[in-house]
Amino acid sequence: MSSLSGISVRDCAKACNENSCVIGGRPRCMHPCKSGVPIELLNDRAVQDAFDHACTALGVRNIYKTARGAS
Repeated sequence: MSSLSGISVRDCAKACNENSCVIGGRPRCMHPCKSGVPIELLNDRAVQDAFDHACTALGVRNIYKTARGAS
């Protein structure tokens, strides 16, 4: 089962809770359609990769990809 299981445009993944977001592994929501990645984590490659994976799973554009260079 993927860590993103259950994620939708409106809902967080089933594995998310108040102590940890599956995208960032921190007690802060980083859902692409809700809050996104906080500025202090924009250079964290693991967070960016997980966020990109979530964007792909949701079929939404990763707003940070252009800023760091599309691959």
